[in-house]
This record gives sequence, C-alpha cells and structure tokens, in this order.
Amino acid sequence: MKKNKICLLLLVCFALILSGCAGEKYLKTASTNLSLATFYENNYISSLSEFDGVEKDASIITTESDKIAYTNYISTYKQILPEERCIVSAVDYLTAVNQGEGVQRVDNVTKTKIYEYSTVFKQELLVSNKTASLANDANNIKAVIVTKSAKNDAEITAYLFYKQKTDKSEISTLLSELENAHYTFIFTLNKHVIQTKTYTLVYGQNGSKTGCETVVSFNEAKGCLNFSIKTFMGVNNTLTNFEKSIYKYSNFDVGVRALAKYKENSKNTTVVYEQLSKDFYKKLKLGEVKDETNMLSMETMQEDKLAKPNNSDLLGFELEHNLQNEESENKITCLKYGNAE
Repeated sequence: MKKNKICLLLLVCFALILSGCAGEKYLKTASTNLSLATFYENNYISSLSEFDGVEKDASIITTESDKIAYTNYISTYKQILPEERCIVSAVDYLTAVNQGEGVQRVDNVTKTKIYEYSTVFKQELLVSNKTASLANDANNIKAVIVTKSAKNDAEITAYLFYKQKTDKSEISTLLSELENAHYTFIFTLNKHVIQTKTYTLVYGQNGSKTGCETVVSFNEAKGCLNFSIKTFMGVNNTLTNFEKSIYKYSNFDVGVRALAKYKENSKNTTVVYEQLSKDFYKKLKLGEVKDETNMLSMETMQEDKLAKPNNSDLLGFELEHNLQNEESENKITCLKYGNAE
C-alpha cells in the first residue's frame, strides 16, 4: 500500500512537471526567403507602426510627463530611420551581388537598384529642414532609395528621396535627380565575412559626418537580422550606438529588440524597444535599461517573457494591443513599470 502511494505521488509530480513545461511556450525561429530589405520592411518597420502616435492619445498615456518620456524614448528610433533605411538598402545591394545562386537583383547596366519603403513616420521627416515641410503629410509619403555601386562594389552610394506614394519610381528619372536627394550616404565596404554573411561598412552623411560604422548580418536560415550602428545624432552630434535584432518566429510571430545607447546630461543611457507581434495581438516594452547583461536571449525566448519588464529594466512603459478583445472600446493599454534610481 505504501509503495502504491509513492508510485502515485511520483506520477502526480511527473504530470505537474509536464504541465509546467507545456505552459512555457518557447518561440522558435523560422527560415525566410525574403530579401534583407523586404524582411526589414515587413518586420521592423511594420512593428514600429503598430503603436505609432500612442503618445498623443490621452486615453492611453494620461499625464504630460509620461507623454514627454515616451516621446523621448521613441524619437531616437524614428530619427535614425533615414540613415538606417540607406544602410539596409546598401547591404541588400551587396547581398544581391554576393548571393550564391538565383538571378541577381541588381541592374547590370547601370549598377543600380531601387528600393521603396511604403511606411514613413512624421518624426523622421522632422529631422531635416529639407523634409520638415512633408511631416504633416507623412501618411502619403514613401521613401525611395537609389543604390549605386562603384569601385567594383567596394563603395555603395545610397540616395534617399521622400516622394508621394502616387509617384512612379523610374530609374532614368531618379538618376537625373541624384543631386536633389534628401539624403546621400557613401558606404565603403570594410569587411565581408562570407561564412556568417556579415558586412562591415564605414560611411559619412552628406559629406558632413565621419567615423560612422555599421555591422549587418542576415541569416535567412534562422529568419534573423542583426545589425549595429555607430553614428552621431541631433544638433549636438551626440555619439549614439544602436543594436537591433529582428527575429521571424514560426506561426508568423515576430520579435524585435533594439537598444539605443548615448550619454545624456553626463549620464550613460540605454533605451530598449522590445516588441512581440502576433496575429491580433501586439505588445511593446519601451524604456530605460538597468543591466544589459541580464537580457534574455531572443533565440531561446519564452513567449510570455518577450516585451515584458524583467531584471534588466529600470523604468518605462508596457503596451498591449489586443485585437481579440472586442468588448474593450480602447484596445491599446499602457502601464508604467519601475522607478528612477
């Protein structure tokens, strides 16, 4: 009898272990057949647009101080977009040149390639005096980038135009307008690691910035894009380092983590943007990082821990957009977490 009780107890414990493991749903990476630029547009840019403008909605973020804090956090990621779009386009050009099989996606005659990004944000248009007048019409604006190769593909120049979505992007027309581009970046290929498909580029912007660098790695088998950017931002040319990871998981789930690091008022600050996008459900964590070493790996991430405050976070905002909750009038909710040190 005593032996039967012990066996029954062991069975119960085993069942509890199994049920506990079943409750911990791990996100699994999935391969992609998208090009680097399309992967970036479909996953990162679309994730940014999910909660675009929430700081203006008093029913979501209620106090003026919270609106200012949220705006400051998100603005860094919107303001880098002109530069970032050009980086992604330049590296996509190089991956097209260096792809092992298939038809090259570069025009062999003009050595150019055109990219279009259909989603543009007001904050990125406000960065430059050349584009500020377009900011209030951001919903009708697209970003068009012409990438042009030189020096046997060792140098890629990216010309960024903001145009109306109804405009047609003809290569002959764009090539005649290069001097009128809103942004021009000249990227020099510094290193290419074939095994990891990693590109290191150094560059400057409009001839006025030096010392910028980006490292980009796109792993189609894992459905993962990782890149870093060292650049200078704002009127004070503040040194800012970005690290970004975009994962395409199975079941069409997408995970994004971006870190922006800079010094503000003599204080080193790291801002995290972390998001999970699922069909009919999105969640976002946006705030300051306390301890970067405690961040969880996105390759072995539990679904309920992505875009959720944890020991690595200092303070910030946790947002949720649940499209399945039909009873809720406002489907976006926002909660504050943490405290300033």
